[in-house]
Amino acid sequence: MEKTKEIRIATEKAVDEFRKMEVGDVVRFPIADYNYNSLRTLPSTSLVPERVEGRSWKTRLDIDNACVDVTRVS
Repeated sequence: MEKTKEIRIATEKAVDEFRKMEVGDVVRFPIADYNYNSLRTLPSTSLVPERVEGRSWKTRLDIDNACVDVTRVS
């Protein structure tokens, strides 16, 4: 059985949270504190050097919990 990773709640600037994520990490960004469109476009704007290195992230809007979950996939 696969162990589920713990979801961490974001507390810093979004770009800093993205940069310190390891593959498989999930960070939850509350919509009240973070702009959804900014989170969705962050990898293609502010994290270009990290993307060139091969990092990538996946975002998922969780309407029930009023947050955006970001997963580092590579």
